[in-house]
Amino acid sequence: MSGKRIVGTFRRHEDLVAAATAVRGAGLTIEDAFSPYPVPGLADAMGLSLSRLGWVCFFAGMGAAMAMLGLEIWVSTVAWPLNFGGKPDNALPAFIPPAFEFGILCGALATVAALLLRSRLYPGKRPWLPAPGISDDRFALVVDAGSATAEAGRLVTRHGGTLVPLPGEPGR
Repeated sequence: MSGKRIVGTFRRHEDLVAAATAVRGAGLTIEDAFSPYPVPGLADAMGLSLSRLGWVCFFAGMGAAMAMLGLEIWVSTVAWPLNFGGKPDNALPAFIPPAFEFGILCGALATVAALLLRSRLYPGKRPWLPAPGISDDRFALVVDAGSATAEAGRLVTRHGGTLVPLPGEPGR
């Protein structure tokens, strides 16, 4: 990251997607995009890859379910075997629903934890919004312009964007 960033705000999400496509097509790096709701096609326009959170959920859920199943079998056969009318100690069909539910719980909790860690969202963190109104009714595109600040500014304004100075930087 070179440190020179351009921030353009948009009123319509279609303009944001068009500007992101044009900026990426010009070979510039898109740092981030802000919107009050999920915008269809924005991830493709920004060139984002698929999320790996699904794999986190799968492996955490399967690991927890297998651990729970192992714990249930160990408790019922080794640690505390009970005789219920001659039934076997390791009745596997009875152990599957609790193991399934525990796997779902642990998979969900691991996914939320991975999302918060990856996004660097922790208690007390102050939000960074590059322009006012972004979380209400505006869309913003943050471009790492490098030495091509004029070209990036032209691309953003050509697609209906308004350039805004970054907080802490002198106005343009």
